[in-house]
Amino acid sequence: MTTPLKFLLINPRVSDTDKNVFGYRVFPLGLGILAAILEENGITVTVFDIRLESLEREQVRTRLRSLLPEHDVVGISAIVNCLSYVEWLSEEIKTIKPSATILLGGSICTSVLPLLANTTACDIFCIGEGEQTILELVAHIREGLALEQIKGIAFRNEQNELVTTPARERLKELDSTPLPAYHLFDTQAYADLPSRIPNVGKHMTIIAGRGCPFSCTYCLPAFGRKVVLRLPQRLIEEIAFLVLRRLMWN
Repeated sequence: MTTPLKFLLINPRVSDTDKNVFGYRVFPLGLGILAAILEENGITVTVFDIRLESLEREQVRTRLRSLLPEHDVVGISAIVNCLSYVEWLSEEIKTIKPSATILLGGSICTSVLPLLANTTACDIFCIGEGEQTILELVAHIREGLALEQIKGIAFRNEQNELVTTPARERLKELDSTPLPAYHLFDTQAYADLPSRIPNVGKHMTIIAGRGCPFSCTYCLPAFGRKVVLRLPQRLIEEIAFLVLRRLMWN
């Protein structure tokens, strides 16, 4: 019999003050897609959107005390700006529930992996795209699949050494992934957030492609130089989906 799993997915704040957070308060597409994949595979998912709610640390502690007893795995998706917040958050999670498995993903793992291994309480670091990795990590937790067999991750071994597995191959077809699990998020709140573009009403972010062919010195190409684009008709279907739910345009 398959052991039931419950995932708590967390969208962390950039910092306690959320300085310059305007550009980051957009719908967390990666987290939403992973939530949809987990649900498709029979896993219960709860989303804790700290960034959207702009919660203070004591409020976060209170919510974690309520949520963690019911969840086995915690997944955090972050950018490098979140580093000090993730350090604090992961320690809080382990203090409240030492047995929780903490997965950390997002571009932060591509940019400062050795630092994360030394300063956070996270157990496994997911590097690059996570759609297939998350399912193999579920197999690790449920069935004992060895972490060494999972591509695109890093973890500490029994000697507390950082082990990095071979890189995972990029997805060739982005349209093979499901739409984000919008029902788990406060999508209306995201749709109503001010846009960085003047005179824009309700709006949501969607993924048209991944990867960047350019070499800007100030930017981290988290998905590599190869560009993978979605099919135009799938983009139109997703826009129609959001418009019909009154999440785009007034």
